[in-house]
Amino acid sequence: MNKKELILITTMFPFGKKETYLEAEIPILSYEFDKITIVCPRSKEPQRKLPENVSVVHSETDESFNLLQAIGCFFSIVFIQEIFKICSQAKIGNYFNFFKIAYKDFYRSSKFMRWIQQQDFDKNALYYNYWTDFRTLSLARLKKEGSIKKFISRFHRWDLYFEANEIPYLPFRGFIANEADLLVFISEHGLQYIKSHPWVNSNKDNLYLARLGTTLSAVEKKNEINPNGVLSIVSVSSVIPRKRVELIKDTVMKIDKPVIWYHFGDKKDSNMFDNLSPEDQKKIKWMGVFSNEKLHEWYAANQVGLFVNLSLSEGVPVSIMEAMSYGIPALACGVDGIPEIIKHEFNGFLVELYCKEQDVAKLISEFITLPEDKKKEFRLNAYNTWNEYYNAEKNFKKFALTIKDL
Repeated sequence: MNKKELILITTMFPFGKKETYLEAEIPILSYEFDKITIVCPRSKEPQRKLPENVSVVHSETDESFNLLQAIGCFFSIVFIQEIFKICSQAKIGNYFNFFKIAYKDFYRSSKFMRWIQQQDFDKNALYYNYWTDFRTLSLARLKKEGSIKKFISRFHRWDLYFEANEIPYLPFRGFIANEADLLVFISEHGLQYIKSHPWVNSNKDNLYLARLGTTLSAVEKKNEINPNGVLSIVSVSSVIPRKRVELIKDTVMKIDKPVIWYHFGDKKDSNMFDNLSPEDQKKIKWMGVFSNEKLHEWYAANQVGLFVNLSLSEGVPVSIMEAMSYGIPALACGVDGIPEIIKHEFNGFLVELYCKEQDVAKLISEFITLPEDKKKEFRLNAYNTWNEYYNAEKNFKKFALTIKDL
C-alpha cells in the first residue's frame, strides 16, 4: 500500500522534555509515512531534532468564551447521549461534577474541531492523537460528520483509568470507541480494562495492544554490585504524592545492608532531600532533573543493582523499561500494567500496593544476600524481558506497519 500522511497530535512534543517515548517512535513512523505533521500547542521550549519529512504546526485555538457555541453544545446528539449515559451509570451525587467534565471536554473539542477544519491537511490523512482527551473527541466528531476519514488514539494512564482521576470519570469514551479506527493501549491490562468497562460498551474489534519501548544502549551492561560491596538503588520520578518517593526514602533508611539510593527527578516543593544528616547523605543522593540522554549516560557509567518504583498507579513506566535495557532488575507495586513487565522473583519483585517500608527493606536486604549467580540470572531476565517486549525498534516498527495499512 502507498505511504500517506500522518497527523500526530501531542501535548508538547517535540518541544521541552515531555513525551520522551516519541523520540524513538517518530523516526520509525517517518520511514513508513511520506509526511508527518505534528500538531501541538506553541511553546517557548527548545525543539528536539526531527526527521526531514516531519513538520510542526501549532494548534492555536481561540480560548475566549463564545455564548452561542456554548449553548450549541446542549443541542448536540453526541452531548445529549453522554448526559443520558451519566444519568444511567453514575450515582446521583456525581451528576453535577460529571456534567461539568463532559461539558468542558465537549466545548473544548468544538474549538479544536474548527481549528482542524481550517487547516489544509490531506483529506486522506490518518489522524493519531497520542493521548485520549478532548482532541480525540474532536476527531471522533469530525469522522462522524465525514470531515476526516480515519483516526486512532493511544491510551496511557490518566486518560484510561477512571479511578486515576480525582473525579472518577472520563467523558465520551463510548462514543470515541465506536468511531475510532483503532484504540491503542500500552498494556494488556489497559486493553482489558476498557473492553469490560460499562461506560464504553463497544463491541467493535478495534482495540489494539501496542507496547511502548526504549532504545538499546550500545554500552556494555554493568555488574550489580559496586567494587566496595554497596548495592546501588535507583528511582526516577517527580516527587509528587502518587509516586510515593518518601516511602522509598523510608525504605532505604530501614535497609540493614550497605546501600546507596540515587533519585532522579524534580522535587518540586518537597524538602525530603534537604537537611540530611552526614550519615543520611552517605545513603541518599538526590540527583535532580536529568535529560533522558544524560540519564542513559549515567546508567552507562555506573553500576546499578536495583530499580525501585512504589507508585500508587502506573501504566507501564518507561523508567522501568530503560532500567531493564541495562539488565537492572526492578521492584514495584503490582498495580495496573506493572505485572506485565515485572515477574516476581524472575526479573525483579512485586510488592503490595500498601506495602510497609520494613517489608520492602527486608526484601531488598534478602536480594543483596543472594548468591552472585542468582543475581546475574535476575539481570539476564530483566534484559531479556526488555528485548522481547519493550524493545522500541521492534514495537514501533510493528505499530507503524499496522497503522499505515488502516
